[in-house]
Amino acid sequence: MVKARFVIFTICMLITDSANTVLKKIQYQTCAPGLKTCKGNPDECSIDLHPTNHPFDKAFFQTAIMFVGESLCFLWYFIQKLLFSKKMERQQILDKTLSKRHNFLNILKTLAMFALFGLCDLTGTTLAGIGLIYVPGSAFQLLRGSVIVFTELGSVFLFKQRCICHRWIGIMLVVAALACIGVAGILDKLFIKTDSQSQITTPNAVNPVASYVIGIALIVSSQIVASIQMIFEEKMLKGKQINPTFMIGFEGIFGLVMCAGIALPVTNFIRGDDCGRFENIQDTFAMLSQSKLLLVLNIVSIFSFSAYNPFSLAVSKYLSAVHRTIIDSCTVVVVWVSLIVVNLLSKRKWGEPWTKFSPIQLAGFVLVVFGSFVFNGTFNCCSTSKKTKQDVPAIKSGTEEDLDGYEPLLGRSSSINFALSSTLARND
Repeated sequence: MVKARFVIFTICMLITDSANTVLKKIQYQTCAPGLKTCKGNPDECSIDLHPTNHPFDKAFFQTAIMFVGESLCFLWYFIQKLLFSKKMERQQILDKTLSKRHNFLNILKTLAMFALFGLCDLTGTTLAGIGLIYVPGSAFQLLRGSVIVFTELGSVFLFKQRCICHRWIGIMLVVAALACIGVAGILDKLFIKTDSQSQITTPNAVNPVASYVIGIALIVSSQIVASIQMIFEEKMLKGKQINPTFMIGFEGIFGLVMCAGIALPVTNFIRGDDCGRFENIQDTFAMLSQSKLLLVLNIVSIFSFSAYNPFSLAVSKYLSAVHRTIIDSCTVVVVWVSLIVVNLLSKRKWGEPWTKFSPIQLAGFVLVVFGSFVFNGTFNCCSTSKKTKQDVPAIKSGTEEDLDGYEPLLGRSSSINFALSSTLARND
C-alpha cells in the first residue's frame, strides 16, 4: 500500500513539476490583443486580426501566479491537519504555549524568516521567468540543475563546510553540461536552414544570440539566488520543528504581498517596451480578458503550483538521493518531450522544435544526469573518500519520534511534523 501510494505521489509530482514549466512557456508564446495604445508584434504574432496582438511576456505576473499557488498550500495544511489530527489535546497545548512570551518571539522570528525567504523566492523566480522568455523550456529545465553547483560552493566558502571529492567531480560535470546547453542554443541561433543548406545568418540575427545569452545569464543568476535561499534556510531553520506545507504557504503569502504591493506597481511605473512600461499590468488584464486560452492557462498554473508542493513533500518522506536524481531527470525528459509534441501538434505555434543542434543539448542532459548521480554519491568516483557529516542521510519525517529534540517554532500544531532536514519542496 505504501509503495503504491509512493508511486502515485511520484507520478503526480512529476506531472505537476513538468506542467509548471510547460504552461509558463506556452503562455509566453501565446499572442493576444492588449490595450489599444499598444503596438503589435508582427515578428512573433499575426496582426491581421488585431493590430495590438503581442506575446504574453509577463514574467512578474507569472511570479505572482506562482505565489498564489503557494499560498493555497494553507488549504493542504488544514486538510492534512483535519485528516491526521489524533487528539484535541494538541490544540489545547498549542493555545497554552502561544500565550508564552518566548513562543511569541519565536513566531515573530519565524515570520521574519518567511518574509526573507519570500523575497528570495520573488527575486529568483522572476529572474528565471524572464530568462525563460529567451530560452527553450528544455534548456531552462536543464539550467536549473546548476543550483547544486552554487549551493555547494556557497556552503564551502560561506560556512567552511568540506566538499568531498565526488561532489567536486559532480560539479565539474554539471558545469560541462551547462556549457553544452549554451553552445547548442547559440549555434541554433547563429545558423538557419535555407532549402537544404545551412549558412550563417546576417548581422541582424545577432539579437537572438544576445537574447539567448541574456536568458542563460538570468536563469543561472536565479539559481544563485535559490542556492543562497537554500543555504540560509538550512542554517537558520536547522533543528527547528515546523510543518513544511505551512512554511511554503506562508512564504507564498509574503511573496504575493511583495509582488503585488511592490514589484508589479514598480514595473508598471518604470518605462519600457511593454506598452510603454517595463511590465504593463493594465495590458496584462486586457490580454487575459481578450484570450480565454491565457485565462485558462493561468488558472491551471495556480492549481499546478499548489498541488506540486504537497506531492513533493509526500514523496520526500520516502525519497533517497538516487530517487531525487531520477525524478529530476525524468522531469527534464517530460518537459522536453511535451514541448516537442506541442510544437508538432500546434504546427510550430507553441512548444520547442527538434533541431540539428538538439543532440548537443542531449549530451548536456546526459552530463547533468550523470553529474547529479556522482554529486549525490551514487557513483563514487573517489574510492578514498570518507563519509562526513554531510553524507549522513536526512532524518525521515512523518512520526513523532523523528522529531525528538527539535525545538518547536510555531508550537505542535500538526500531528505530522516534518524535520527541516527533509527536502523542502519549491517551484521556481
